[in-house]
Amino acid sequence: MTRIAYRLALGLVSVALSGCGSALPERFYTLSAEGPGDASAAPAGNPLSLQDESVAISAVTIPATLDRPQMVRFVGDGRIELSEQQRWGEPLAHGIARTLAEDVQKRLGARLVAAYPQEASAHARYRITVDFTHLDARSGDVLLDAIWSVRDTHAVAPQAASAAVSATRAESGRTVLTEPFDRGGPDAEVLAQSAALARLSDALAAAVKSLAGAHP
Repeated sequence: MTRIAYRLALGLVSVALSGCGSALPERFYTLSAEGPGDASAAPAGNPLSLQDESVAISAVTIPATLDRPQMVRFVGDGRIELSEQQRWGEPLAHGIARTLAEDVQKRLGARLVAAYPQEASAHARYRITVDFTHLDARSGDVLLDAIWSVRDTHAVAPQAASAAVSATRAESGRTVLTEPFDRGGPDAEVLAQSAALARLSDALAAAVKSLAGAHP
């Protein structure tokens, strides 16, 4: 190999190594539960004990746009950005279900709050389903938009009580809220998403308590 060829080869190797060294490392994130909010207390005049009851987050659905390993940000004009360096450490729908289960557990003090696909969720008295339209970051805020339902699978309708035929009673609603994160980067964004889920859990826990108060 000539001296010129040797220097050229050495230069190419140096460029390749410098390119590898400049690649940003991947970071992995998970959602986390927060302490109880306004729904932590039982309604006045209606003391509830849910310590012997079980609750399940039986289904969580999210838009296909969010159902991917990369974190997604909406940047306007119908465009989204995918971050190859910031990724979820678990499937997002599973992370949401796990976080909601932990949040609801803290608010209810129930014996067991399970998230699918655990076997315990199939036998829970109160079953929660949540269909998310949004749980995404945009312009310094996290937007949460979710339709939810809470079912008491042990309730018995008065007209069917003599025949011991069970009839499901349920409460449902829609929660729309924003949680600011002050453009603090992906760490702040994930914390805001967790805070938004905590506020949703306030509504879910309140619905469970309402059903428990109507059917002790």
